[in-house]
Amino acid sequence: MESTIVSGQRKGQLGRGLAQRELHCLLAVAQGMTAKEIARSIDIAPGTVTKRLSAAMFKLGVQRRAAMVAEA
Repeated sequence: MESTIVSGQRKGQLGRGLAQRELHCLLAVAQGMTAKEIARSIDIAPGTVTKRLSAAMFKLGVQRRAAMVAEA
């Protein structure tokens, strides 16, 4: 079952390989937010944001955040 996550004006679909927090962090990066800003917005540690973004990049097979956003 797929569900949609909305972050600002960006939307993402779950059920396509990324976990909910990974997708949420990815959408926030697409809006230009830093790890610290993302952490504050969803009340988690900045290190956790970095780990979620790293996991998303691994799953999407990319090395950089810009490539992650483009791939997603």
